[in-house]
Amino acid sequence: MATEDNIARSLVYVESVFTDQSWKVYSREDREGICESGWIYVTNKPEGKFAAFIAQRQSADKDFAVNSRSFEHVLLGDRESRLAAGFVVLTEDFRTVLNRAHVEEVAAKLRGASPRFGRWGAYFWIDKDFHPVRSTAYTAQEDDKF
Repeated sequence: MATEDNIARSLVYVESVFTDQSWKVYSREDREGICESGWIYVTNKPEGKFAAFIAQRQSADKDFAVNSRSFEHVLLGDRESRLAAGFVVLTEDFRTVLNRAHVEEVAAKLRGASPRFGRWGAYFWIDKDFHPVRSTAYTAQEDDKF
């Protein structure tokens, strides 16, 4: 499991996940069996290997989709000390980091939340502060019912 010191130092690394060429994307082959969707980036730094699960939203008024298997892969890597630290990074465009948090912090916020199931498996909807939300994007609201 990542130490507080590693987490604090590595936040600087995570800020550059889209601009520092040392960050590499898991290929489709690398992701097979781990996740069907969901971007995972990895880098090696002097403190060890770091991973970032990238959660994307389509526009500023939307929430972020977190693929459960991808998230759990990074979480277990952190917990089993296969990583110096694991993170969740929020973006809209794969150029800008909107927010980032250590994977354990996100796991604590998701505790008790139920995933939804979709084309790519189980996933959570989270807001910009990593809190679970009930997405209404595809759910009929009271005024839609007839």
